[in-house]
Amino acid sequence: MKKILLGLSLVVILGACMDLEPLKPTPQNVNARIIEGQTQRAQVIKFFGEPTSVSKNADGKDVWTYNKITNTSTGETRTFMLIFNGMVVEKYIVY
Repeated sequence: MKKILLGLSLVVILGACMDLEPLKPTPQNVNARIIEGQTQRAQVIKFFGEPTSVSKNADGKDVWTYNKITNTSTGETRTFMLIFNGMVVEKYIVY
């Protein structure tokens, strides 16, 4: 019984230490986590939080924009844009 309680205690303690904040949408994080044709809207929000803006393109597809992402290696500030086909990322661009 003590082993079970100790194990549960460790799970709770380690779980509390996990980072629950969304990732900063750096080009490195974007390229590592977004897969065109596979990544879902909910996953994007989980990874990076809510977008800076949401609009529609000429084809009526949702376009999410994240402004001021930072390239950690160069310090450059960029914009990250996703185009959705339904619930799935069709294309993403970092510029």
